[in-house]
Amino acid sequence: MNYKEKLKDQRWIIRREEILQRDNYTCRRCGCEDEIHGKFLILNVRHKYYMPNTDPWDYPGEALITWCSKCHREETILKILQELNSLFVQRMSLYKANLVATSKRTKAEYNQLSNDIAKLREKLRKIEYGKK
Repeated sequence: MNYKEKLKDQRWIIRREEILQRDNYTCRRCGCEDEIHGKFLILNVRHKYYMPNTDPWDYPGEALITWCSKCHREETILKILQELNSLFVQRMSLYKANLVATSKRTKAEYNQLSNDIAKLREKLRKIEYGKK
């Protein structure tokens, strides 16, 4: 079962509802509630951290928190930008090293970092245009 399928599992649906109730259907980041001015917001239950080989419904309550879709999206974008920044710094370091001594290994690492950057940029584009 892949992750998307797990989020449709009844065990996750029950666990998600428990966390939403615990957090009083309120985003714990910005404080907005599930209904503002007669419009319903999408609330997400997100993982504060991930544990290997653990199903979403098996996490302790401390690991789960309610965020609105806006905050969740902003945090996802921030994490991608931080990762991109790290990759750019690594790539620049390799580029400088490459100027001093060209090697196949350095070129391969540089190309891998460039590919990782391209993948993250595509991920950002998908978020920007509402695709998952």
